[in-house]
Amino acid sequence: MINTLRIYEELSEVMDPKPAQKLASVLGLIYEDLQNTVKRSDFEALQRVVGELAVSQKELAEAQKRTEARLQELTEAQNRTEARVGELTEAQKRTEARVQELTEAQKRTEARLGELTEAQNRTEA
Repeated sequence: MINTLRIYEELSEVMDPKPAQKLASVLGLIYEDLQNTVKRSDFEALQRVVGELAVSQKELAEAQKRTEARLQELTEAQNRTEARVGELTEAQKRTEARVQELTEAQKRTEARLGELTEAQNRTEA
């Protein structure tokens, strides 16, 4: 911290008090401004951090591209799966219809077998 009172006292020994006071005040303001300025070491540290952030951002962008590509692959696989499920659903319906046809044919065969058994019994009698 700058001691503006001491500066004023020293300046007032060689100049009038009013200009000495103003000069001490201005020097105090300059000192405050200098305290708020970025030092070279701070700026270099900031440059390093910005460089690291740039690298991280590039890595994230590459990871995003890979993620998007994988998402596209998964979307295509999902579409293929849905199409295959549709095909299997249709095949299931055809199978169920065929089972129904075979069940009806079985019933007709059993009925016919019953008729033939009765005819054989009549023939044997």
